[in-house]
Amino acid sequence: MCMSKRFPVIMCVLLTTILMSMVQVQALLYNFENPDQLNDFVIDEGDWVIKDGVLEGRLPAGEYLGLHLEYPGSKIWTDYVVEVEGTWLEDLGSAGESAQVEIYFRYVDAQNRYFLDANYVLSNSGLYAQVAGAWPDIGGGRQPVPGIPDEEKHLYTIELEGESIKVYVDGNVMFDITDANFSEGTIGLGGYGSLVQFDNLRIDGEDIPASAVEAHGKLATSWGSLKSCQTYSVQQSAFSNQQVK
Repeated sequence: MCMSKRFPVIMCVLLTTILMSMVQVQALLYNFENPDQLNDFVIDEGDWVIKDGVLEGRLPAGEYLGLHLEYPGSKIWTDYVVEVEGTWLEDLGSAGESAQVEIYFRYVDAQNRYFLDANYVLSNSGLYAQVAGAWPDIGGGRQPVPGIPDEEKHLYTIELEGESIKVYVDGNVMFDITDANFSEGTIGLGGYGSLVQFDNLRIDGEDIPASAVEAHGKLATSWGSLKSCQTYSVQQSAFSNQQVK
């Protein structure tokens, strides 16, 4: 009888450990469940909104811009990994062959940054360094992207270490180069003449602060289960002590 009462407590301890490991975020994370997360970004071009758990942008056929992150210290970030899910949804009538999702990194300003695009018309990806407005192709030519075009989310990962730049799409290596144009800068997201969406933005590195865990959005269920489990464990512990007495 005692074992049967202890078993749920043991299971709760196990569940607590699992849930704590799930919610301990070790990187700067934007899950786009909270519209206030948009306040950390500066909009350079287009109309942006957080809705239904994603970041959505309507971009003109303009300057290959979108928005960039202005987090304390982000302008001097050097080595980091940026990971984000992105998709292209709709040509707004002017994208033409430039219908694409864009990710900017080591972003200094709108004229100086690294630039990655995934083109949903040409089914390929390009890597550039925009330097004082010029566009040197540093990637050695555009690379085909498996699975594009579609309206599914694709995972984009960019690893920066010194002059090393590695780019992955859905875990597949797209670019592995060295370039010395920019050594530091923040990140940005965008598109061209299109409706685009992004989700689960993660920036990780030695100088990147970890996100504070908040009991809302995608973490709410975990926090709720954790709290219920802890309450149950306390109640069971008290019951067991009474039985012993």
